Amino acid sequence: MKQQHRTVRADCMEAVSARWSEESLVHLLIAAAGSGRRMGAECNKLLLPLAGSRCVLLEPPFESLPLHWEQILFEVAGRGFKILIAHPERCAQLAQQPMLVERLLETGVYLQVNWTSLLGYHGKLVQKTAHHLARSGAIHCMATDSHNTRERSALIVRRGAEELAALVGRKNLALLTVENPARVLNGNGMQNIDMTALPQLRRGKPAGWSLFRDWFGLRRG
Repeated sequence: MKQQHRTVRADCMEAVSARWSEESLVHLLIAAAGSGRRMGAECNKLLLPLAGSRCVLLEPPFESLPLHWEQILFEVAGRGFKILIAHPERCAQLAQQPMLVERLLETGVYLQVNWTSLLGYHGKLVQKTAHHLARSGAIHCMATDSHNTRERSALIVRRGAEELAALVGRKNLALLTVENPARVLNGNGMQNIDMTALPQLRRGKPAGWSLFRDWFGLRRG
């Protein structure tokens, strides 16, 4: 098993090096995301789906989306994969230009937000963005992003669950934490937040409506 792991890692690094020399961002990202599943005729196009499904997790840089990001998504989706974007709330460009979130969603991708972002561990702007994504119905699942158990313990998830329930309601909390992750494991597409199940603000308007309007620069006529 260890020898197989080393071979897969070597294949991945070789693919990254090859694509880097070609200066192809699309192929570089695809190669770097992979380890083990060979794609098409070229053996150095590698992707690692989640739990053997047809869903791949792509992580944008913290500063901005890469050049030609729409082409990257098109390339991956064109190979029959569903795309889950990791912690979009931590990408400064998406936080500052929220209409880009709409463009991302229009390509058919799903969004995964970190519990730590929701709780303010990465600053006020990231927290505000995470809250807006939740209340506008843009989130499809949550993640611990657990690089270790010291800063990201189970207690964070418990606290985050209460925070998320206050934003989107208990029904949607179950959707984002249990039902949609199960759909990924079963190879099915994820469902959107039920906007009718959001905690009510006033006169029947869901809690996130005014935030969604303000965030995306919309105004009443």
